[in-house]
Amino acid sequence: MEYRIVLQRMEFRALHGCYELERKVGNRFTVDLELTALLGEAAAEDDVEKTVNYLTVYQIVRERMGQTQRTIERVALNIIEALYAALKFSGSPDPTVLKGYPFAKKFIEINGWLSDIPSADFFDESESVFCD
Repeated sequence: MEYRIVLQRMEFRALHGCYELERKVGNRFTVDLELTALLGEAAAEDDVEKTVNYLTVYQIVRERMGQTQRTIERVALNIIEALYAALKFSGSPDPTVLKGYPFAKKFIEINGWLSDIPSADFFDESESVFCD
């Protein structure tokens, strides 16, 4: 039987971003992660060795969040690649990375939906709105 495993609101402080300020000051990030695994045998036998260890999943996400990247799309891909390398599960891992901008209550969500694009007045006028 296939089970859906969801870890929500894992919070991190990290230095991801294409702007110098983001890489110096850092940002708040929240990661939600969903993955599926065939765990019928583990459930039937009540065998913890055949399940997905949530602490291991969290440690993998935390490690990848600690590797500075210019885009949160790359951060999400790093999480996916690390999970594939370390764990056995049946579906594709589905991470959602939320990025809070420093000194602003705005977030960008990567994984399908864009919620609340930062206002132009937030950025330094000398910087492009998009990464070079």
